[in-house]
Amino acid sequence: MRYGNPYGPAWQQLGNALWDVLAVVWWTLVAGSVAFGACWCMGQFMYTEWVRDHPAPRLRFFAERRLRRDIARGLGDLEEYLRERDPAHLNDGPAPSGRSRTWRRRGWHRP
Repeated sequence: MRYGNPYGPAWQQLGNALWDVLAVVWWTLVAGSVAFGACWCMGQFMYTEWVRDHPAPRLRFFAERRLRRDIARGLGDLEEYLRERDPAHLNDGPAPSGRSRTWRRRGWHRP
C-alpha cells in the first residue's frame, strides 16, 4: 500500500488556501481593532466636550429639587413671620398647597 505524496500539488494548494484564509482573518481582526479604537477615541472626545457644555441631568435634577425645597422653607418662614406679626390679616388655617385646585369645573346646570 502506497500513500500519496504529502507535499504534492493538492496539499500545497490546500495549505496556501488555508494560509490565505488565516491572513484574511488576521487582517480583519487587526483592522477591526484599529477601527474600534478610533471610534472609541472620537466618542470619548465628543462626550468630553458635551459634558463640559452640559451639566449632568442627575445633578441638574438634584439642584432644582434643592432649590425648590429652599424656596418652600423660605415661604413657610415668611408665612410664620407674618402670622406672628399681624395675625388679624391672615387666615387661621394653613395655606392651601400649590397642588390644590382653586377653580371649579363648570358642568350642566338645570334651570
